[in-house]
Amino acid sequence: MRDQVFQTNERFTAELEGARLCGYEGFVVLPDGQFAFDYNTSYDPFITQHPMYFQRWSKGVRREDWSGSYYSIVGKFCREHYHWLHDSLGQLHQVVDLLPAETRVVIPDGLSGSQLRLLDAVGVPEGKRSILPSNSIVRLERLLFIPPACPTRFDEQQSSCWLRSALRKSWTCSARGNRVIYVSRRKARSRRVLNESRLLRLLADFDAEVVCLEEIGLDEQIDLFSQCRVVVAPHGAGLTNVIFSEPGLSVVEIGCKPFDGRTHYWSMAEALGHAYHLIEGQPVPVAEGDCDIELPEHSIIELGELLIACA
Repeated sequence: MRDQVFQTNERFTAELEGARLCGYEGFVVLPDGQFAFDYNTSYDPFITQHPMYFQRWSKGVRREDWSGSYYSIVGKFCREHYHWLHDSLGQLHQVVDLLPAETRVVIPDGLSGSQLRLLDAVGVPEGKRSILPSNSIVRLERLLFIPPACPTRFDEQQSSCWLRSALRKSWTCSARGNRVIYVSRRKARSRRVLNESRLLRLLADFDAEVVCLEEIGLDEQIDLFSQCRVVVAPHGAGLTNVIFSEPGLSVVEIGCKPFDGRTHYWSMAEALGHAYHLIEGQPVPVAEGDCDIELPEHSIIELGELLIACA
């Protein structure tokens, strides 16, 4: 993958009086009615093409007023594993310990127990949280706004390493072992390796373990990734778990062209001190904007050579 250049955000604190948090994604609307820029995705259409942008006073939307001071980590895709860890929890670096004592952290509704445990790990216990209902517009007496260090898909080293340290301190992580794992997406709706049986024959030569992360809990996932020497996986949320691994892991991502924009795990691996490798397959469309993956024989051979080098 070619070098990527991205702009880190200037960190500052803005105190907004009377701003509103809106809907499932927690869009911020300023007192004059303007929708605030989305610092996490840096992609305006996620706001300007959203129904709430055009129907700001839709019927059936509950309206509430909250007194006090708040800081929100609700955002686009925030309930998904990668975005919860990277975007929502990651933005708490240089923030969570400096918020005024009376400030409550606004989180989305519908989080899993595992996601709430991760929130505990970074220093936001239940007593400091306020849950934003999905079908609501909440007017806040005071909203503290602090831009994240960098947008989704990219990582700033200090923030990534802070998050890894905070998470690992909350679990008894095993020392790195010699395990090689392959994270299968055969139960997913896209980015499945269609000729996975051929891939598994190769991986068997390296004593690789095949795992479906949907079948195991958070504790087992953390323990598994902390013991790995090599992780092989198609592009997907399972690769987010490399954040639980000590520096020096070999991360092998299986992707397909066009790969522009899917820098998530390359950037995360680089920031965390892991070695990153990309194995390219051919896309097989399954839905608009997404695909499954067919690995040509030369890519499987390339993967074998790479695993030998990682030994």
